[in-house]
Amino acid sequence: PFLVAVCAVAVVLAACGGAPEVRRVAIVNQLDSLNAIVETFEEELKSADESIQFIYLDRSLDFEDGVEALLEQAPDVIATLNTPVSLGVGAQAQPAGVPQVFGMVTDPLGSDLVEDRTLPGRNRTGVGLLQIQKTVELTVRATGADAIAVLHQPSDPASVSGLALAEEAAADLGVDIVLMVVPEDDDLDDVLRLGPPAGADAFLLIGSPFAARNLGDISLVIRTWGIPAASALTVDSLPTGFALGVAPDSGDIGRQMAERALAIMNEGEAGKIPVGVADNVTLIDLDEISRHSIQISDELLVEFEQILGGT
Repeated sequence: PFLVAVCAVAVVLAACGGAPEVRRVAIVNQLDSLNAIVETFEEELKSADESIQFIYLDRSLDFEDGVEALLEQAPDVIATLNTPVSLGVGAQAQPAGVPQVFGMVTDPLGSDLVEDRTLPGRNRTGVGLLQIQKTVELTVRATGADAIAVLHQPSDPASVSGLALAEEAAADLGVDIVLMVVPEDDDLDDVLRLGPPAGADAFLLIGSPFAARNLGDISLVIRTWGIPAASALTVDSLPTGFALGVAPDSGDIGRQMAERALAIMNEGEAGKIPVGVADNVTLIDLDEISRHSIQISDELLVEFEQILGGT
């Protein structure tokens, strides 16, 4: 009803020779793998209000300078994707008084983006993820793993918050997390060359910009390790070489972000709009499962929504 009223006002203004107010939405996305979320976000906003204009971060600029340039255009809302980007933009958007809507953030509360999931505060809201916990659970149930190896980059906020969630889920299931620490991207080859830590009987890739930047190299190497690999990284699909995983639904994230952006532009307070949780897609590659001689029960198999390979 509220949106209908807004549209009616726009029609009246046009009939009287006026024009509806143009509202601008700034978008900051540094990963092409998340473009599907941006597309859905834009489509949902345009379907509700065709007058909305989108402005984007200039990637040729230094990140802080690019964000400052966006904020100088006084957007009504700034949308951000992934944990480090959302934290970086938030540090500039909050003092500037620009409301923020984030998405693809592993742990909004743990990463200190929000004060509370129900009343987030700080002039921001958005959509969080729960796929890491679900991936740990499915890995243990499918493989019977007692110890799961995890690549971890301490300088990546998403890796830090994601690891905390993985460790919490593993503790609840009575299994261990064994770290493979990668101080910098340049150290990754040396860490991978050592293979999985002794005693690890499965591998988990946590979603983070660090992991996304290096997914190709990681996928190539883990197939040589002889243990099944699980992914909590990509959106909508399972990376090559991974046996199973959980991915956030890009369409759902884009829709939920758009709903919050519209609520803000229709005079809602970002800090009072609860943080949403993205729907997940559970995925399994039966060829990879078979390669590791793992038997998946029919009861567990029905829980996977996307099944690859096999017969």
